[in-house]
Amino acid sequence: MKTNRVTQKDIARRAGTSASLVSRILNGKTAYISVSDETMTRVQSAAEELGYRAGSRGSSNPDHVALENEEG
Repeated sequence: MKTNRVTQKDIARRAGTSASLVSRILNGKTAYISVSDETMTRVQSAAEELGYRAGSRGSSNPDHVALENEEG
């Protein structure tokens, strides 16, 4: 099993938005900002395409998410 590092910037590039907006969407913190359904779908789709899975592991750097992908 190989571990890849995917950043919120990677997801943002794929979705065509900012890393800070990606963070808010993935963490469910969109109550006080206006985000279209289309943008939320793009971010969620990009995260899925890149293999993002929310994990219980914490990180001191919120831009990094550890992903475990099987490559063979």
